[in-house]
Amino acid sequence: MGNVSVVDELLGLDAQPAARGVADFAATIAASNGMLIPLELLVQARLPAGATHEQAALLKREYRHKSRLLDSDRPLLACVCDILADSTPEPIALAACVAALAPPEVPRVLAMSLDLARALTAPIEADEIIIRAALNSDPRHAAAGLQTLRSALAARSDTRLLVVLHDVRNGVASPTAPHDLMRALADLADMVCALPLLTRARGTAAAAQRALYMDTATRLDALGLKRLAPGLYGQRHARVPARPSAWLTRIMNRLPQADVLGLGPAAHSRFNEMHFDNHTDAGLHARDVKRGGYGIARTYASSPLEQFVEALLHKLAGGGVVDVTALAVRCQCASPMFMKACDSTIDALRNSGALSGKDARRVSLQASNDAHFGETHARLGQLRDALPTIAPLGKW
Repeated sequence: MGNVSVVDELLGLDAQPAARGVADFAATIAASNGMLIPLELLVQARLPAGATHEQAALLKREYRHKSRLLDSDRPLLACVCDILADSTPEPIALAACVAALAPPEVPRVLAMSLDLARALTAPIEADEIIIRAALNSDPRHAAAGLQTLRSALAARSDTRLLVVLHDVRNGVASPTAPHDLMRALADLADMVCALPLLTRARGTAAAAQRALYMDTATRLDALGLKRLAPGLYGQRHARVPARPSAWLTRIMNRLPQADVLGLGPAAHSRFNEMHFDNHTDAGLHARDVKRGGYGIARTYASSPLEQFVEALLHKLAGGGVVDVTALAVRCQCASPMFMKACDSTIDALRNSGALSGKDARRVSLQASNDAHFGETHARLGQLRDALPTIAPLGKW
């Protein structure tokens, strides 16, 4: 669990599990090296908006220190950088931090709030930018922010903008999606993602969230956007030439097979089943990295069931057909007892129309049922506890 904060947010994944187990960072990476087909690596970072050139130098040092542990033939999938809106950024220093996260040829994805996007005035090298926008955002401010961002990205005319919608009322849905905001997004954004509208509500609120999602999807379709993947809509005549797949589809489908290298305070790394959280305190993190350490505060392991559920949700959100048996085998949880519980859960979701597929072991999320992703997300999450804890043997 907890691969990349931006992806977690898009899927509404649960909080990271309680710490359990201890692992050595260097030894864990060494164990993941030497594969016949090297696993892809995704670099992730969380940057304070008030970034400085000193932070850029520290990030560069941390990346150099950690990347020395990796095989030289390790392919880099992308670099995902979440920019936290805690202060007005100094654009040149922020650009230097982003540049320090990975080699120049690695695709970069930046995530930030709409307010922060309006404050950017200098070009930042990025292939895609994710903007978080609440449904109660002022349409004029949203349009102004996206226009400002496009001007700042003038040097990179191929950069695509993805706007992620969310409802700020914590599960109490708005009756309808505001038309003026949808119009502004359709005119200025290359893609709009609405999945977060589905995954935060539970119980009776889930039906209201589903109705809101359907209203949003209908409005986006009426404004000329086409569905690219579950919850993801794009311009029919995009200003940026279409790539083989959209960001969401590409990352969701490939992330479960990738290792994750986290840089900076509060970043997260994952190699095999082991997870490593960096210090959240910037001062502690900096001191550790400067002393030659890795800036890691804690380690823990995810169970095979947690890995299975996370990978299944990623692949469904990516819009592909999932071979459940093959996925369970890869996650080393394909026991008869678990597969029975898995079949029961998936059968119920398929019979209710929440998933597509005639075969119980091959399912997908289609346009006809992606509004049920909230229920699917919640029911599949219960599979993490599908197997009972084995009680210790008593005395003879």
